[in-house]
Amino acid sequence: MNPNNETSPDELLDTFEGRSLKKILLFTIVVHAVILLGSSVPFLFGKAFGMGTSDLSEEERVKAAVREANITLRKIADEHGIEPQELSSSIAGGIPKAPPAEPNESPATEPAAEPADDPDEPKSAIEEELKKVEEGPEVPPIPEEEEVDLFR
Repeated sequence: MNPNNETSPDELLDTFEGRSLKKILLFTIVVHAVILLGSSVPFLFGKAFGMGTSDLSEEERVKAAVREANITLRKIADEHGIEPQELSSSIAGGIPKAPPAEPNESPATEPAAEPADDPDEPKSAIEEELKKVEEGPEVPPIPEEEEVDLFR
């Protein structure tokens, strides 16, 4: 060793040559395998043990969707600190709306009318261009297609 505690490149090469490249490759492969299995096992578990609804009847699918919606509503209600019934009724439109404004409001609260254009002032070129009405290009007719029910 060097007396001033510095490591030479030759010493570093000697320590590296002592380690096997096989260990490094094996470690890399094991880490990749663990990550792949960890991310795909939940998906495979759901597919293998009937989490899918493709083989269910229409009524069973609706019940499963309602059950999932109820679970989601409960989670959202818990996050915001309200009752699930209040949340579901507000989504369904059950919360009473504010009464309409009374028609006997004072005229002071009405917005002021916009000032009319003074006919004596000459209009700028931009204003004249905006007032022109010209016909545009013809739009080709759109062929009507039959609607396909994607949920059959």
